[in-house]
Amino acid sequence: MKLVTYSDLEGAVDGLRKRRFVYNFKLTNEGLKCLATKDVYNPSDLVIIEIHRFHSYKENVESSLIFAVKANDGTKGFVLSRYENDVDLDLIEFMQQVKICKTQKNIPSSN
Repeated sequence: MKLVTYSDLEGAVDGLRKRRFVYNFKLTNEGLKCLATKDVYNPSDLVIIEIHRFHSYKENVESSLIFAVKANDGTKGFVLSRYENDVDLDLIEFMQQVKICKTQKNIPSSN
């Protein structure tokens, strides 16, 4: 699998969307929710395809994490965490339970 890199967060979002990671996800009390479809996923329903981390040093130091994910129903998108001082620990704990795809063979099919 080819390693994909981006120079900044906006480039990562654009690049992922071009590669059909089109849905935005947000962590809720129920699980990781697709904002467009309203479907909610547990960690066992997802695979992390890519993780990217960025730092911005404009006025304040801001860091961002973006996780490209694919659900077992074929839904592909990303979840974004931006933070200045404190990372979103709930999101990190949730994502630590999600399997990381090591090869294309590990990506769940959309059947």
